[in-house]
Order: sequence, then C-alpha cells, then structure tokens
Amino acid sequence: MLRKFDLQYSLSKRGIAVNTRRNHILITHIYHQSAGDYVDRYGEVLVFRPDGSLVRTVGARQGMIDILYVTVDGGGNIFASDQQNGTVYVYNEDGQFLFEFGGKGTDE
Repeated sequence: MLRKFDLQYSLSKRGIAVNTRRNHILITHIYHQSAGDYVDRYGEVLVFRPDGSLVRTVGARQGMIDILYVTVDGGGNIFASDQQNGTVYVYNEDGQFLFEFGGKGTDE
C-alpha cells in the first residue's frame, strides 16, 4: 500500500522514479537555506519505501544544485541530472557515487 510521503516544502519541481528491483521510490529535492543575503542551495535524491519511510538520501556530497530529473536503470543504478551545472550524476542502487558526466559547455 502506498502512503503519504512527508516531504519538506520546496520552491522547485520534483522528479520521481521507481526502482522496481528494490521497490523503492526516488524523489528529487532541492534545499534552500538563507543566511542574510546568501542563499545556500543543494539538491539530493530521497529514497523511500512504499510505506513512506525514508531509506536514504543520495547525492548531497557531490555538489548537486538544481536536480530535477531522476531515473533508475535495469541494474538499479540511479541517474540524477542537475540543470544548474549540466551534469548527470550516477550512483549504484545503494547510493554510492560512481561517476558523473556532462557539465557546462564552452562558447567554442
């Protein structure tokens, strides 16, 4: 049975994906924290069970800023794209960082 997820308010849209191998639901989240004129912003993927309990968070340490899209491949690997820096971050299904690709292009 699918339950309600306890998510913090976000100023941004959210991406969602399902890992059918582990029956987990992945939801993107962008945190906005203000301190005077400075706004700290970072993104991560929240991994939930269908009952709404949080399994883990993925990606905050790799520098994701404006994460929106998330998907899972047949092997359970997690792919999360960051609109701010044009990078795709890849994690294994346990949330361990594997590699990243992409990035901002140049004018050349």
